[in-house]
Amino acid sequence: MNSFTVYKEYYELITLLSEKEQQELLLAIFKYMFEDVEPSLNDRQIKIFNNLKRPLKKSKKRSQNSSKTETKQNQNKNETETKQKRNENEKKTHQDVNVNVNNNVLEKEGYGERKPLVTVDSNSLLEITKKVITHLNQKTESNFKYTSKNTQDKIKARLNEGYKLDDFIIVIDKKVDEWLNNDEFSRYLCPETLFGTKFEKYLNQKVKKHKIVWFGKKIEEKTASADEIREINEILKKYD
Repeated sequence: MNSFTVYKEYYELITLLSEKEQQELLLAIFKYMFEDVEPSLNDRQIKIFNNLKRPLKKSKKRSQNSSKTETKQNQNKNETETKQKRNENEKKTHQDVNVNVNNNVLEKEGYGERKPLVTVDSNSLLEITKKVITHLNQKTESNFKYTSKNTQDKIKARLNEGYKLDDFIIVIDKKVDEWLNNDEFSRYLCPETLFGTKFEKYLNQKVKKHKIVWFGKKIEEKTASADEIREINEILKKYD
């Protein structure tokens, strides 16, 4: 088990103790959760620990079950990827060279498939570009011009590939969240980078969950269920 859930109500219980007792109890909780070590504490600490023990056990069980499920999913994913690569290698000998047909109205792709390209009139392109750049400027506090030909060309190229307005908004939000506070990468929050040839990669990028590090352990922040809230409130009533 690599993590467990901590609720605000735990904190409220633990702060009833002195600072030294709090540190001892927190260390005991970590040893119990990660090393299955039963705590050796004073009466006040044991009383609070026993009240937390039941929800902590539930959290430990959920984490263990989640780890098993994740392991199984990774195994299945690896098997699927291996099979896909094998199929791709088998088909490579029959793959056609990409060529443009009828002045880019149709694009002939590998394996003889044809994909119609989207044609965007100038008014629609200007309207979409304005919405995209306005959103980018609001998120980054920048002042990019939606009338820029280079910017319009980038967005038009992506529209021709079948992407929609919502896809541009998603890419902006993902990369702003990742790069805005990064001195090295924040300079790449511009139309040239965001809407270039890596657009598909950015769009499909998985969003990482932020984890809280507490005493060297990663703790995932979650919302308590109705049953868990009811159970913790009953524990807190004992100290009113």
